[in-house]
Amino acid sequence: MKRSWLEAESKEWVEEGIIDEAQQQQILSKYEKQSGGSVIFFFAAILIGLACLTFLAANWTEIHHLLRVTLIISFLVSFYVLGYWMFERGRESYGIFCNVVALAIFGTGIFLFGDMYHFSMNSVFSFTIWTIAAFLIYLSRPHIFIWIIGLVIAFAGQMISTFQLHDFNWLLLAVFVVAYGGVIYVRKHEGLSWLFASLLTVQLFAFSVSEVDYYWFTVFALLIYLLSYSVASRSVQRPLYGVAIGSMFIITIYHALLFENVTRVETFTVNDYYFLFLIPMLSLAVLFAILNKEKFGVIQLVLFVPVFIFGEYASIIACLLLFIVSISKLLEGYYCYDQQKVRFGIAGFLLSTCVVYFQMAWDFLDRSLFFLIGGIILFVIGVLLNRQHSGRLEDRRKDG
Repeated sequence: MKRSWLEAESKEWVEEGIIDEAQQQQILSKYEKQSGGSVIFFFAAILIGLACLTFLAANWTEIHHLLRVTLIISFLVSFYVLGYWMFERGRESYGIFCNVVALAIFGTGIFLFGDMYHFSMNSVFSFTIWTIAAFLIYLSRPHIFIWIIGLVIAFAGQMISTFQLHDFNWLLLAVFVVAYGGVIYVRKHEGLSWLFASLLTVQLFAFSVSEVDYYWFTVFALLIYLLSYSVASRSVQRPLYGVAIGSMFIITIYHALLFENVTRVETFTVNDYYFLFLIPMLSLAVLFAILNKEKFGVIQLVLFVPVFIFGEYASIIACLLLFIVSISKLLEGYYCYDQQKVRFGIAGFLLSTCVVYFQMAWDFLDRSLFFLIGGIILFVIGVLLNRQHSGRLEDRRKDG
């Protein structure tokens, strides 16, 4: 929770008589302002680590093998021990600084040793070792920056494996999900959960595109959606749910653009095994949404419907689904008094309007009409939001 947001909100609470100034100060005292020093030391560690590694790489061939090993191990041990010493004296920022540099030296050392002694291990295996090392350092010093670095290392290794080596690495994905996903499950940090869910989704989409076909991503998105029901914390559940729905919204836009060409629809083929996974998983998702009384959630599951089964109407159906989901998200925001959902609904509705206009009505309607329609829609939504806000304030006054 940001202190600046809490200061603004608590000021309104004092003005409305919900709390007094003394209580406001007690609440704010629990959320001390965070110093930007840790961020500065984090980036300083990266730059110094890169400087050391660049120096070693530039002079690598001129250094004797034994001296190479000695230099890397000495740098590695020195920075890690120094980091431990800093942590013991309560200087956390300096300790993180040293640990990040040590981690950078360790990762580069793996690649340099492999090149020096001609080890028969590919670069992805090196990334796996590096990722595990980052996680072990995180366990010894559980700091958010170390966790993020390990997460990015795993993601970068997977992208290299998938698109450069043309081999999706399931071991690296397992480390990513079990180790770093386990931290998400324990810490229940919403920001980290969004990052984890987003990078996981990109990896699964990369697998779908490179190893099978893009439409298989629907199955993986459903898996992430179902996974959101396995956690009780809203801080973890919301990002998993949001990434699954958001990614399928993008896929549906792609369908609206792809199947505008009737020839593309006629030549489009689907593996029958795809439906063997999709149908039971989608049914289970609908069942979970109903059991949890998420009426808007049931509506938004239409994004997982494979529109290509509708043949020449696939593009029209895709556009219709975009509007249905956008409006349902907008209504959900009004119903739950959630401004974030309202904004998502507005953005989705305008994006859907753009897709429909440019795909179907561009040659028939005056282009200025598009901006007129968009302005009218925004005006109506603004009026509704103002009425809603005024109604809530009036209810508070009556209750007070």
